[in-house]
Amino acid sequence: MRRHKLSAFLQLAIAAELNGNPIQAATYYAMHRKIDRRPHMRSVTRAGSIPGTDTIPQRVRKVPCSFQDIRNLCAELQRQIRSSSVSIDAIVTPTAGGYFPAAYLQSRLNIPLYAIGVQRYFDHKGTRLPTPVLNQPLENYVILTDRNVLLVDDLAHRGNTLRFVEQYLRKEKRVRDIYLAVLQQKPGCDFGDSRFDQTFVGEHVEDVWTRFAWDWLPGEFTVRDVTPRYKSGYDYYSYEQVQNIAWDMKNEIKERAGSIDAILAVGPQGLLAGRLFRTILSEDHQDGIDVYAAMFYGERLIQAPCEDVLVGKNILVVNSQVDESLRGTHNYLIRRGIKHNTAALFSGAYGSETTFIGRFINRDIVIE
Repeated sequence: MRRHKLSAFLQLAIAAELNGNPIQAATYYAMHRKIDRRPHMRSVTRAGSIPGTDTIPQRVRKVPCSFQDIRNLCAELQRQIRSSSVSIDAIVTPTAGGYFPAAYLQSRLNIPLYAIGVQRYFDHKGTRLPTPVLNQPLENYVILTDRNVLLVDDLAHRGNTLRFVEQYLRKEKRVRDIYLAVLQQKPGCDFGDSRFDQTFVGEHVEDVWTRFAWDWLPGEFTVRDVTPRYKSGYDYYSYEQVQNIAWDMKNEIKERAGSIDAILAVGPQGLLAGRLFRTILSEDHQDGIDVYAAMFYGERLIQAPCEDVLVGKNILVVNSQVDESLRGTHNYLIRRGIKHNTAALFSGAYGSETTFIGRFINRDIVIE
């Protein structure tokens, strides 16, 4: 394989990714593409050649994980969970890597889903944190006492975040059993004193650098046709098509709403939109955009972020479609005097109060 000298921005992107800050990495990727259109290479400069990279191995293999790969891993998790016959009362996922697999499993297990905000590596000043901190705890009205919980995340690397959430759930929410489901687990992942009653892993991987599809930037994905597939009265959109629609909304959101400080993802179906918009709109935020969740089970609101974390921020409320949960969250924030804009990937209603709409539709859709 040919070796190439990497640009400074690409080196910084790799360092940020390996240090656990994908949003900062995305910013450096965008800068790199402005000056270098060559495809990314799999060789990395010597460790310590730039600040903060003293722990980077001399050679790191970057492995893309497409939406099709992610779908397959989610299906494997579902298979393992069903074959285990464990009883699960609720799903909990940390911000924001677990959003996609958690929403996938929730739609198939049909149980409540809660999101917990965990700021894992850097504070608002960019200083590395010794331990994770909560920026959206589960509110007191979220009752999980003596319930069995499935903790879902994308990657078990060092185990810090998962250890932290497991201890929080046992101490603060007094759950009974905690099962863990992750798309990938790396070797050497140490859960310490954490007690997971059972662990489900989509696949075990080498100590490689995984770039999940929701963090991909234009040029890394190739699907551009957003024409849906029609079947039995529904329009079917792939996740890749949804990703394109979200990216096409970027300029309008930035021009009309300005720099977004926080994203509020609405309901299980809004988690994918929230994860995509976090990558898309974080270019001006070196430390990333905070992501919060308002969770619905059916049409019932079961979780909303504390008002204090939303006041004074430029908030974008997002969902995959304009529905009652998006309208309900919009009204919830209006009643509390919290300024915000709303965005939906799809809408069937012209003249909706939703600020930004990616695509108008004339029939029901399925995202697969």
